[in-house]
This record gives sequence, C-alpha cells and structure tokens, in this order.
Amino acid sequence: MDASGALRPIPDVSSAGGIVTVITSPGTPSLLSEESPDVLALQSQDPPTLICRGAMLSGTSDAERTSLATCSLAADTIVLDGITAGDVEAGLRDSRHSRTLTALFRARVKLEEEKPQRQTLILAISGDDSSIDEGQLVSEIKALYKAAVVEKKNAANFEDRYDIQIESVNSSLEADKVCRVDKFSDGILVLIC
Repeated sequence: MDASGALRPIPDVSSAGGIVTVITSPGTPSLLSEESPDVLALQSQDPPTLICRGAMLSGTSDAERTSLATCSLAADTIVLDGITAGDVEAGLRDSRHSRTLTALFRARVKLEEEKPQRQTLILAISGDDSSIDEGQLVSEIKALYKAAVVEKKNAANFEDRYDIQIESVNSSLEADKVCRVDKFSDGILVLIC
C-alpha cells in the first residue's frame, strides 16, 4: 500500500507459519527492517514479514490507519520498532508510539471476533534501557489498551489478547535475536530473544 492508500499486486505467500509485522517509527533508524516509502510493504516471504509505518505525533493519514488496522488483524507477532529509551523515560503515553498502539488496539477490539487469538507484541527499545522500569512500561501499555476498549462492551482484557515482550535492540546481533522465528505453536508465533 503506497502513501495514497493504493494497493499494489499482492504476491501469493503462505501464512501457515505465521505473519510478523514490524512497525517502523518514521525518521528513526531501524536495525529490524529496511526503510520503505510505502505505508505497508512485504519485506520477506519466509515467514511473511510486513513492514508498516507507525504514527507520528502530527497525525495519521487514512492510509496509515488502514495499514495499522490490517496489521493488527493479520499479524501473529507485532514488533513495535523505533522506541528509544528517551521515549520511555519521557512517558510513552505522550509519544508517537501511543498513537500507533492505540490504532492497533482499537482496530483489533472493534473488528476481531469475540474469542480473540493471542498476539505477541514486542517493544523493541534502542538506547540505554538500564533505567527503564519494565513494570511501569507494561502498565502504560495496558492503560492505552483500556482506553481503547472503553467503547466496546465485554471486550477481552489485555492478557487474553496479548503476550508482551520488551527487548533491547542496540546492535545487529540483538536485532537478529528479536526477528528469529523459532516455532509456531498453539496459534502463537514464538520469537526467541
């Protein structure tokens, strides 16, 4: 999908082994994916890896919202890339990443069936993350989810929808560990870190 929302031909790929989505942060260098001018692109076919452009504080276009919603529904694992230690220390709720997460959560809650399949959500953090309180970060993510589901009665709780992992990505070696697929079992794509 290009920036205008126009679709390109979709190659025939198997999703039997699960689909991975890497959501990039515009303007932030990535060790996990190649930069694409498109808002949604297929980076590899084994396993199918989608590259999706994340939100910006200045706003999110219709094409970007559509691509985030597509990834929210199609992916077994979502890797949110481009989070810096500074973003976390300043408060993730006030960052572009909160817009991205809110778009993912809203689409999934609004469009997914009653008994959702669990999805792995990996937060890839660059920079010195030694002072990050992971418990506080997870609480912020859960608060974003809670705000997104307030519009839907009887929505599943966060733990029923997501398995969250926080990973440091400061080198190619760490990036390879985040993106290495180990197995697909019980409907959850497992990434070994």
